[in-house]
Amino acid sequence: MEGAGGSRRPRHFFLQVFPFIVPTLALAGLLRFSTSFFLARRSLPTTSSCGHGEASKLLVDVLGLSLDEVKHLVDEGLLVGNDDDFSRASGADASVASNGDDVGGCWTPRTVDAAVVVVVDALRFDFAAGRLPKSIGSRLQRVPTSSSSSSFSSSSRSQLFTFVADPPTVTMQRLKGLTTGGLPTFADISGNFGGANIDEDSWVQQLRDVPVERRRRRQDRHDASTSTSASTSNGGEGLGEQQQQNRGARLAFVGDDTWIDLFPVQFDDAHPYPSFNTRDLDTVDDGCMKHLPRLLQNLGGDGDNDKRFDDGEKFELVVAHFLGVDHVGHTYGPNDRHMTEKLGQIDDALSYVLDRIDSTPDHFCRAAFVFGDHGMSEEGNHGGGTEDEINAALFVHYSQGCGSVGNDDTQVTSNTSGAAVVVTSLETDSDELKEAFGSIHQIDLVPTISTMLGLPIPYANLGGLVPALLPPPRQVSRRRNMAADNDYLLATKAATIALALNAAQVWNYLDTYSKTANPLPAQSMSELRDILDKGTDTYRSALLSSFQGKEHFGNENNDQFGEKGSRAAYQKASVLYKLFLSEATELGKRVWTRFDTDGMILGGIALGLALLTACPLWDVGFWSSTVKAQECLAQLSSGFGFQPAREAIASSLDASHIAESAVALLFMIFHCLALTFSNSYIEAEKDIIVSLLAVLCVLIAMRLWNPSCRDGRASVLLRSESTKGHSPADGRSTSEGKKTITWRTPVLVALCSRVNGLFVTGHGLDPSIRMYVAHNSAVFLTSLSVLIGMRLWMAYIRCGSLAGQGLGRCSPFSGLEASVDVACLILLAFSWWEKRLPDHSRNGYQTCRVALLLSLLGVVISIFAPPTSSAEEVFKRPKNSSIHINISRAGGKDEVSTQHRRTISFLPSLAQYHHISSLLFKAMIFTTATMGPSAASSSVLFFLQAWALCRMTGAPGPQRSSAPVLACLWRLSIRHAFFATNHAPTFSRLQYSAAFVASDVFYFHTAGLLLFINTFGWEIMGTLLVLAATSHCRKANIWAWFCFYQLLEAAGSCLSVSLMRRHLMVWAIFAPRFVFAGAFTLICLSFWFLGLLL
Repeated sequence: MEGAGGSRRPRHFFLQVFPFIVPTLALAGLLRFSTSFFLARRSLPTTSSCGHGEASKLLVDVLGLSLDEVKHLVDEGLLVGNDDDFSRASGADASVASNGDDVGGCWTPRTVDAAVVVVVDALRFDFAAGRLPKSIGSRLQRVPTSSSSSSFSSSSRSQLFTFVADPPTVTMQRLKGLTTGGLPTFADISGNFGGANIDEDSWVQQLRDVPVERRRRRQDRHDASTSTSASTSNGGEGLGEQQQQNRGARLAFVGDDTWIDLFPVQFDDAHPYPSFNTRDLDTVDDGCMKHLPRLLQNLGGDGDNDKRFDDGEKFELVVAHFLGVDHVGHTYGPNDRHMTEKLGQIDDALSYVLDRIDSTPDHFCRAAFVFGDHGMSEEGNHGGGTEDEINAALFVHYSQGCGSVGNDDTQVTSNTSGAAVVVTSLETDSDELKEAFGSIHQIDLVPTISTMLGLPIPYANLGGLVPALLPPPRQVSRRRNMAADNDYLLATKAATIALALNAAQVWNYLDTYSKTANPLPAQSMSELRDILDKGTDTYRSALLSSFQGKEHFGNENNDQFGEKGSRAAYQKASVLYKLFLSEATELGKRVWTRFDTDGMILGGIALGLALLTACPLWDVGFWSSTVKAQECLAQLSSGFGFQPAREAIASSLDASHIAESAVALLFMIFHCLALTFSNSYIEAEKDIIVSLLAVLCVLIAMRLWNPSCRDGRASVLLRSESTKGHSPADGRSTSEGKKTITWRTPVLVALCSRVNGLFVTGHGLDPSIRMYVAHNSAVFLTSLSVLIGMRLWMAYIRCGSLAGQGLGRCSPFSGLEASVDVACLILLAFSWWEKRLPDHSRNGYQTCRVALLLSLLGVVISIFAPPTSSAEEVFKRPKNSSIHINISRAGGKDEVSTQHRRTISFLPSLAQYHHISSLLFKAMIFTTATMGPSAASSSVLFFLQAWALCRMTGAPGPQRSSAPVLACLWRLSIRHAFFATNHAPTFSRLQYSAAFVASDVFYFHTAGLLLFINTFGWEIMGTLLVLAATSHCRKANIWAWFCFYQLLEAAGSCLSVSLMRRHLMVWAIFAPRFVFAGAFTLICLSFWFLGLLL
């Protein structure tokens, strides 16, 4: 006996553990795949050097220029060099760089003395072009054109561009790209909510580290040294000579605190303001306007030649980051009156900044860069890759001392697609030139700013310099007008050498990265090298032509045949270098994330095994039912048989069930596999789900319309299944089986989804917005009143059902629960009504807080309160409950053997089912509070939809639908709730306003919880409801199909991002879709484990 008992114990242990294997395997596979797919690009710690002769060394070692060619560039003042350092580093002749030391800068001569960077968060191109008349509009002359396009004639000191951002379009990631020139990985989006220091080379860090002395002209160094010596001899507090030579520039900042997260110690004068509260429209902008006058007053380049950077007060760079436009977009949208008011405020602020630039003395050059880090959609959000989200604006304005930037006829044309075409002095009418210089990506600003300020280009930069933004060399800018041919040629030469250094820097980074971090595609690298060599050969020919022309004529003013002839060669070299930089950027976009393919394969295999194991098709009961149905169909199609006609008609219902199941399986495959491979289908997923739901509901309604089904004549198959494994001893009431359904029930499911999509809008937006019907007080108050009636009806039905089942009277807590829920809805109505009042002091925060707290209190009461007065009758669990594997595991059968029938008693009874329903109602109140007034109307429709699906789940006999069909209906309905509340599998549709429904102060953990409930609340409630309904009705196979559906979606998403990982839209569409599918799967797995533990 002991031996037998000992042999049974391992078996019982296996039966207890086995149900956990499948979800555990699925969880492990999903996590392994995710961590392998989202590996970030490896950051290299190397930084570009401002050492003497570094630019010359780069040209010689990377591009292969000769020492004589480099000496020629230094002699012309186009390249910065140094005698001793360069000769020691490369063995150059000591005469090299004899003239280069007269210009200030690291690689090329510096052309800008000080700069102001103004970031207007979410400044879309059309905002800058048409809604900022005082600042930008007054400096651009509108040129009448055809109806399909509009042009802006830019002056020689102002330029407007479309500034193209790479998705995901979130602030932190965009600022990384704008300062390092790199392509931040998709995983960096998580840092947008918590901040992350930049660990790569950036122009901000270079500006801080490179000594000011290194970037000064010789005359300025002499003047500064004289001033310092005089100050020290007079007892002043001047800096020591060594300390002064090693000191970097002074930087100032005010605005969005994301900059301080990225650069915590780089700014000497910083005034950060919190950026998370999207309801706060003015605090950050008011702070910028408070500090900007003082910071601009101390901006370098104001005429104090000998003291502008040495008195400890002047700033070489001032950064201001305005947030109001972005917050208005999130809260009210881009077309609301609040946006007009905010853009007016920004217009005034920018006018002040640009006027300060205009007041710069003529012998100094200041530049202002005004741009948006991203755009915004018509809903006011961002994060994705649509045209409105990626097309920001870039406006650059120079002081008079910078000279003429480009020709006077430079134009920026905005066509119907929003792309900017920039025509500069370097270009002709050739299509090749226009294509090379036709677009500006945000990372292109990095080498451009670095070149202007005389800094080395950041080591990991992949951006291409924009020649249209470069001021002419100082010897040209002093003459004000570029009338002479030599002036144009000198500007062309300066732009070409800057592009050559940019190309050399990019190749040096890619080559080093490929050798030390992760090998890049050999063919792509070879093609890039060919373009680079071709550009270098053309450049060397231009240098040779220029050198020979000067030698032959001996006078730069007499170079008609030498210098003029070389200008075309310089232009062609510029085009080839730009083409190289463009192709290098595209290569980086294809390979900037290093995928761990082995880990992805391992995770995919684990998830695939879990999917195959959980597949309910392995259930013998499913196939036996199919065989019986096929036999009935064969007898029916033969025209004769041994069954009476009545049974032949009934067997037609079996055919309907097979057709419905086949359609449901087809929809599962389409939704989880085919749809995930098309970006167009993913974007249209909401409409597709509504259509799939409607088709299934129509098929069920047609079957229920069948007279045999309406009269209650059961088919052979369904009658055998409905009685199998059940008896009065199971505890099921015979009255429960009398709750039949009609064709109207599935029609109600489809109708609710269609009505919600057509008439309910404005989810996730502030209640004060009056442009949506659902935000009208009459609409949301009526909807909340209906919800109150539904809650009272639930309490009445609950008590009546328990009394009718002989389970005793209701617990006293039942009335208290209903009262708390009603109070929550009333407080929520009052909160939304207050938020619509013109009096902003009555913001509805307090009443919303009370409603949220009461809903949580109701959850606590529901958990600890017994469902009935005789709780022991429904919560009793037998000792041998370990033998419930056939019921609770995924893929379990409806059939339960007689010897195991006692284990059914611990499944949710009628009392527990109503108890869970009240819990879900409280969760619905909490979710509704985070979504705004539109959610009240949606909640009513979703409540009706859930009621109909519960009725269909428990339908008896011929009215009963197959398990795959019901699982598909549940899955599609829950996902439709996600889409219908204006959510989507993209980060641009996250409803950040949920973090501020009860407070105008940002609390990280509270805001994160509210945003999570707002996004995944319907998924959580729906999954729990499916688990409760299927357990109560003893339909474990429906729950098994539901879990299988979700695992199939996860596996399909893993497969799609694996095969599409080099697709252009992988980070904009496919990767976010995978992230959301993974989150949905984790929710399903959590309840899977919960069901097993209970």
